[in-house]
Amino acid sequence: MRFERQDGEKNYGFVCVKDSQTVTLKGQFDIEFDVNMQTLLQNYRPILEEGELWPEDLPRVG
Repeated sequence: MRFERQDGEKNYGFVCVKDSQTVTLKGQFDIEFDVNMQTLLQNYRPILEEGELWPEDLPRVG
């Protein structure tokens, strides 16, 4: 699963849900960084590949 910023500038790989407020994404050069769940839901959109399921521990978008 990947997430794309709303401006479409970059997209990031989903790594894991760190806790109820934070997820870890992987960006360019495999650099991992934490994003607040609220920021993720407001500023990123999910990109699901065919057959991929939405992770149960992430809130639904939209």
